[in-house]
Amino acid sequence: MRLSRINKVTVACSFCLLASTLLACLPEALPAVAEPRSNKPNFQDISLPAGAGSDLAKKQLVVFLNISAIDAIKDAQFKFSKESLQIANTEIETLLPRLKRLTVYSIYGDGAERKAPELSNTGEMKSVDEKQLPKPDLFLNIEITLSCEKNQIKHGQLLVFKQTLVYNLTDADKGHKGGGTIIATCTREVTQILNSKTREIEYVGAFMPGDQDSQANVIRALSADLLKGLAARLAISLPITTQVTGINPSKTMFSVRAGEDNGIFKGTEMVVWVSVDDFNYAIASGEAEPTSDKSNIKNLKWNESNPDAKAIVDKIKAEGLKDFKETTWATSVGIPLKEMLAPSVSKIP
Repeated sequence: MRLSRINKVTVACSFCLLASTLLACLPEALPAVAEPRSNKPNFQDISLPAGAGSDLAKKQLVVFLNISAIDAIKDAQFKFSKESLQIANTEIETLLPRLKRLTVYSIYGDGAERKAPELSNTGEMKSVDEKQLPKPDLFLNIEITLSCEKNQIKHGQLLVFKQTLVYNLTDADKGHKGGGTIIATCTREVTQILNSKTREIEYVGAFMPGDQDSQANVIRALSADLLKGLAARLAISLPITTQVTGINPSKTMFSVRAGEDNGIFKGTEMVVWVSVDDFNYAIASGEAEPTSDKSNIKNLKWNESNPDAKAIVDKIKAEGLKDFKETTWATSVGIPLKEMLAPSVSKIP
């Protein structure tokens, strides 16, 4: 893939900023884990997330991002400027790093590197040498289309804006990984009045045709919903797997070696599993309570519906992790959007 122009998106390393460093990694040398096979038999209550043992799940990810925005509004009076459409691109560029485990390089035509320490800040621009680009793990292609439907009301028009995001996620080594469509809508009322002096029709209300601020407000309102949907889907497609480092004496809490800098947010659902003879058994689920570089998994629910898993659970409850120290893992299930988008993050006291 030839990149004529690259825009790199990272986040600052301050724990109190909206986004933390994207370059924090899990420990480099993790024991090899077999990719989950059919975990005999399937149990009802707790299941192993797809891809839990994959290489992608255990590392910080480098993503090459390509975004295009299209104005499909037919009425020239309500068409958006290129500057307004660019807002949607910028919002996505600055949200993706807030998943914390992604280092994003956006493809552009002028070869700049953008650093985004916060969601609302596009950051400084600087050139990047293509020879210094890391090998990508994923390609993410996004196409955003803006359309508008007009409905006549008593003194004007009700505009229904719709923004459609189509994305395609490709594993750089294995090919197509998935994709989907996300749609967001919002309404704006345009009221027409007759200027008594000029005798010309003027517009008042929540949306002013051709006004940059009106357009920006619509784009941001639509983008907010698109961003939540995209983040939620990527979190499911790209689960985070980290090694379990211990369990407390009362067997009510696991500890793991990944935290918020790796994309584990407060309240993230985690499934704890053990690999035995190339079979993987989900033994418990719980909620993460992270610091910057590690987490506790609390509110445990043990898997006692599967006989094989229950045998492991009973042994861990009795003896701890001594027989499973190198083969016990925890994998995220989705992402708590409220925590990811919050202006501050919580720490374990």
